[in-house]
Amino acid sequence: MKCLLVFILLSLSHGEQEYSIGMIHPRWSPDGEKIAFSLHGDIWLVPKEGGRATRVTIHQADDIKPVFSPDGKHIAFASNRNGNYDIWFIPTHGGKPTQITFHSSDDIPTDWSPDGNKILFHSFRGDKWPDLWLIPTSGGTPERLTYDWGYTGRFSPDGKGIVYIRGGILSYGMVRIYRKGYRGSANSNVYIISSTGVNLKRLTKFECNDWEPVWSKDGKAIFFASEGDGNYNIWRTDTLGNVTQVTFHGDARNPDISPQGLLVYEHNFEIWTCPDTGGTTQKVDIIAQGDIRASPFKERILTSDAHTPGWSPDGKKIAFSLQGDIWVMSSSGGKADIITSGPDYDQWPRFSPDGEKIAFHSDRSGNNDIWIVPISGGEAVQVTKHPLEDIHPNWSPDGSHLVFCSDRSGNRDIWSIPASGGKAEQITKDTAADNYPDFSPDGKLIAFDSDRGGDSQIWVIPADHGSPRQVNRSRIRLIKNISPTWSPNGKLIAYQSGRDIYVVPLEGGYGKKLVESGAAPQWSPDGERILFEHLFPSEIRTSPAPKDLGELEGSTIEFIAEVKFEGKPQDIFDEAWDQINTSFYDTLFHGVDWANMREKYSPLAQEAETREELYRVVYKMLGELNTSHTGLEPPEREQDRTGYLGLEFSKDFVVNNVIRGGPADSAGIKVGDRVFAIEGVELKPAVNIFRLLENKANKHLELLIGDKRGKRKTQVKAIDREEYLYKVYENWARENEKLVDAKGEGKLCYVHLRKMYDEYFSRFLKTISKYKDTREGLIIDIRYNPGGNTTFMLLNILSFRPYLKVTYGRGRRQKIMPSPRWAKPVVVIINEMTGSAAEEFAQGIKELKLGKLIGVPTIGRVIGRWDASLADGTLFRVPAKGSYTLEGKDLENLGVEPDIYVLETPEDRAKGKDPQLEKAIEVLLEEIEKK
Repeated sequence: MKCLLVFILLSLSHGEQEYSIGMIHPRWSPDGEKIAFSLHGDIWLVPKEGGRATRVTIHQADDIKPVFSPDGKHIAFASNRNGNYDIWFIPTHGGKPTQITFHSSDDIPTDWSPDGNKILFHSFRGDKWPDLWLIPTSGGTPERLTYDWGYTGRFSPDGKGIVYIRGGILSYGMVRIYRKGYRGSANSNVYIISSTGVNLKRLTKFECNDWEPVWSKDGKAIFFASEGDGNYNIWRTDTLGNVTQVTFHGDARNPDISPQGLLVYEHNFEIWTCPDTGGTTQKVDIIAQGDIRASPFKERILTSDAHTPGWSPDGKKIAFSLQGDIWVMSSSGGKADIITSGPDYDQWPRFSPDGEKIAFHSDRSGNNDIWIVPISGGEAVQVTKHPLEDIHPNWSPDGSHLVFCSDRSGNRDIWSIPASGGKAEQITKDTAADNYPDFSPDGKLIAFDSDRGGDSQIWVIPADHGSPRQVNRSRIRLIKNISPTWSPNGKLIAYQSGRDIYVVPLEGGYGKKLVESGAAPQWSPDGERILFEHLFPSEIRTSPAPKDLGELEGSTIEFIAEVKFEGKPQDIFDEAWDQINTSFYDTLFHGVDWANMREKYSPLAQEAETREELYRVVYKMLGELNTSHTGLEPPEREQDRTGYLGLEFSKDFVVNNVIRGGPADSAGIKVGDRVFAIEGVELKPAVNIFRLLENKANKHLELLIGDKRGKRKTQVKAIDREEYLYKVYENWARENEKLVDAKGEGKLCYVHLRKMYDEYFSRFLKTISKYKDTREGLIIDIRYNPGGNTTFMLLNILSFRPYLKVTYGRGRRQKIMPSPRWAKPVVVIINEMTGSAAEEFAQGIKELKLGKLIGVPTIGRVIGRWDASLADGTLFRVPAKGSYTLEGKDLENLGVEPDIYVLETPEDRAKGKDPQLEKAIEVLLEEIEKK
């Protein structure tokens, strides 16, 4: 997990001396004479009075979070030298560093035990949320300390207690730690736990976020950063929870305290000190000079991540969008040539019938309009000029017109415009959304997708206007069917259905699957192949065009795109700022002066020496917005993938937990078995098991297992973290089903929606279909659901009302229409980790009065995002769509309130209790009894 604060070096004139700015993560040496900090991706030391700093680490990777050993001889730190952050330590005055943790999840050191024998750190290696771990400094396997969220832990002076942070709103990357102004159910608070992991106690109860706690040297107080007064400052609390404010100048973070009682912390990109009793604050003037690193922004070769490909009319070339630019390559693959370039986002390229031009939509005018560019390159010509969105152009067969979809009528409709520009003509005028138009080969029809039938299906309409008709029929209701493309003979239409590609005859009928995991299909001019964007992984592929509508496999078209970046991080910063400026869903930017944010943070971006430094400047800027659904992902991140065996050990390597359905379970390993060796390496206290599992995901390992019958060798295929988490989830959901069956008197059914994805929507359909005639109530659990795109499909089924009875077999069987539907009592369980589209679902349940909400308020992170690709390949998530109550309240930062408040505490989880689910069972049985 990257709960990190790093800023870049910026030299400011101070008299005749230049001091540095941007140091972060300050830590006192044990004697209080020196301060360690992070800067430019390295660890530095400076005397407590300030002055010239010395570099401790020198590496191209990002070294952060220094922590002194109690004797002051070593510094532990986190470094991403292996692709992710692991823990290393190094002699205080420099030398060769030693790696002590090995895992593909980030490990961040937070403290050294007072006796110097262990390092405390937080990591995602256990479950979905971060937890505290301990590892011996002499080596060995880390020991998990918390099982219900924990990070930034610090030992008490006597080593008997640990103060740490629990909770905290989740966002992409590091936005969470930088986010300002959040108030909601997922805020972070200060907790205390014993060093053995028991006796949990909550100390702070602010509605805002609290971060980075540290004990006073006498163990009687704890200092931490908090927005308790509306700005981040340093606060003090005693062990009874009585709080007082220590600093008052804002943006104060990452405190540490010296033996002499002097606080050190970050403030305005500098290091400051203050007495622990409050009073005079003082900046530590630091000179940190060294060689400038080589730029991390270099020329890159890409072979994937292309989108929305389209054929040239002779079938010899393919156009596609990549990182916001339009590219063209041979249809047989090979080197791609760039056609458009710049900071704007160009998408959906489509060749003209003569092959000389490409139409596309772009935000280069401030919002998306239709543009045309010569295939030979050169200046693009703007075709549409409207303040609302014009997107997804396609050419008429004679090249005289472009058809596109637009919001200009106040609704998403299909429009046509001369290719040379001029007056646009509206073709569809339904109140539903119409999208992705495509001319038939003879130009007489236009295929498009539309919601006019209640869910998204494929329709056609005469090009000269007329009555539209639906083409496809779906066996599964409410799956989105979009993006139609015609066969050259005009008899078939291929389209995207959910995440797959289907084909249907023009005369209509049920579609048949062509390929899995595909989007944006395009039929080849010769009718032999269908070009599409493969989703997982993101690649350009083709599939043989269907002859009998059978299911076929696609083959990948390899391409090489040389992306050149001139090493100017300012360009990346400007692109990120501009994406928010043009696409952020709230035109008032949550009350933030967004233009001023550019002026505030741009000078820092200009001086960035590492990608991480640049990202943190951008994250700091994004934090000003108090928004979710934003963040950055690097273009490349090579790292090992730790293998998971699906079991947990005690200290003597005795198995104390086996995940049902996991690798160990499949191999017949039981609780109580002892693991003696992995891959021939004998397990001893000094052996780090995670090191043996390094880069072993999806590989077979030999384990030496012992039980009462003796020792035996067995093969176990390790899995990666995502599959492990899925196994853990399935076991949790299964236990919940058992509880409902046991306490629900056989009247209730239960379904947990892990995400608002098609997979879990299908699970929902199977549940209600299975129990619609035998159960009287339904519990829908959306706790920990981060969102997705099936909200309205679920609500439609729950809000359907019967309108027809259909009989089969001369009345022996009957079906009430619509089907499927659920018209019996419902309760929905929510919690502080219910987010995004899952919150929209909860709001819909409340607004439509479909059932009671039980639990605690939802997180309040409800925004639709889209992903932009920045110039260096960075993936940038842009919050682009807002959701509001019917009264006009923004659901972002609001949270949906439950009808019945039930808190699930850490103590409940530790004891295996689920008061929210038990309350849901109780309430639903009462509802059934009333009916």
